[in-house]
Amino acid sequence: IKCYTLGRKNGRNINRRIGRILLSYLIKEVIKSVFVKWKIVSNIPVPYFDLDLQKEIVQEIESRFSVCDKMEETIENQPKSG
Repeated sequence: IKCYTLGRKNGRNINRRIGRILLSYLIKEVIKSVFVKWKIVSNIPVPYFDLDLQKEIVQEIESRFSVCDKMEETIENQPKSG
């Protein structure tokens, strides 16, 4: 964006005003966009599993993470070559 200024002090004020106007416009557009997306997303049905199945899934994920943690620890404890 090119800004034409009327001297150093006035130029700063003009640039600040333009910046504020642009920022205010961008904020309004982002809010509109988020609101429209929320209206779309809020109407999408989301399936969910019963609590027992959720607990099983969490246990499986935690066990896989523990394996990853052990592998990472093993790699870190290996002597570095080279």
